[in-house]
Amino acid sequence: MSRFQAVLQEKNNQLTDVVVRYLCRCSDREKELIKLIADSGSSEIYQLCTGKINPENRPKSDADRAAFASQPGNPQKGNGYFSQKAQCQNCHKVAGWGGDFGPDLSHVGSSKTVKQLITAVLNPSAEISPEWQGWFVTTAEGQTFYGRQIDVGLNNAELLNVTGEFVNYKNPKKYGMASASLMPEGLENMLTEEEFRDLIAWLSSLK
Repeated sequence: MSRFQAVLQEKNNQLTDVVVRYLCRCSDREKELIKLIADSGSSEIYQLCTGKINPENRPKSDADRAAFASQPGNPQKGNGYFSQKAQCQNCHKVAGWGGDFGPDLSHVGSSKTVKQLITAVLNPSAEISPEWQGWFVTTAEGQTFYGRQIDVGLNNAELLNVTGEFVNYKNPKKYGMASASLMPEGLENMLTEEEFRDLIAWLSSLK
């Protein structure tokens, strides 16, 4: 256990990550290790070892998370969370990289304040630009699909889906504007408080 405690005393760099993963995988004292990590207060190492976010590091409300995220974060770390953990890059493009389903965020730090960025993640439906309005199509079989840029014909409706493909639905039962944002709610739950703060710091740095 002493070697694990020594790792916890080090800064959480790449070597620490590798060592923590190895010890957690190989040790037969997993519960004791996890308690030690939780007591150390390091949410990053806890997540490395368990694959889960430490419940103690989850905010009690969106207001608590917003207050924490408004403090200075680490933009460099936030860049990684954008493309990997939160999977924002699947729909959003930055500097030419990413998807086209959502708005290009290459200069979002110039157009939105930190408070607006936090709200955009915690409550995606709070503000929806007309050009990014979502639409739905309900098929004759009763299935409902969502997308963008609806194109309606005589007996069909076509939607742009998240993969960038247009899908044609024959004889739809109904179609119309989606009442909520196409960006799903709850993405912030994939991140710890610290990670969410770093993500907001990185978005804010995009000028």
